[in-house]
Amino acid sequence: LVAVAATAFALDVAGVTWGLPARWHPDEKADAAARMVREGTLAPDTFINPTLATYAMAPAIAVQQGMAAVGLLHGRAADPALAARVTAALAAALAVFVTGLVGRRFSRDIGLLAAALLAVAPGVVNLAHFATPEPFLILAAAGVLLVAGRHLDGTAPAWAVGLVLGLAVSTKYTAAALAVPCVLA
Repeated sequence: LVAVAATAFALDVAGVTWGLPARWHPDEKADAAARMVREGTLAPDTFINPTLATYAMAPAIAVQQGMAAVGLLHGRAADPALAARVTAALAAALAVFVTGLVGRRFSRDIGLLAAALLAVAPGVVNLAHFATPEPFLILAAAGVLLVAGRHLDGTAPAWAVGLVLGLAVSTKYTAAALAVPCVLA
């Protein structure tokens, strides 16, 4: 499962500098996160999407900008979008790992198959190349499935399902639809 997630990460970061310094995806949050780092604020500039992705990218951008300030990074390597895109790729790879854990509820093979399919899904790999909320949404949705399954087994409390569901909604508002199967289960 770790090897499948590592393969997913390799696919997700391959070509991650494509198009930089331009922002090709209209939902990229790198500039908003970089502004928060630059101004030392936790206030995003917009609420078009919830802000978990922006907050998740900000620490990586802060480290990157600190390294650039002391001359360790130059050019594309100092572009805040690069740190944000790598963070999104990491979220997508973690989603692959968590999906594998969800599948393991049924069998080891199903877990590996689910993870492998998500790892090579063209839409997921494509979205993981950009600093958008979607990789974080996929990770949070997989987390909801994992924790909800564990709640049904009696190994996770109901509040944990609510917590992970809240994190999912903090990536994209549409994730609120995950509440329906959670409540029904």
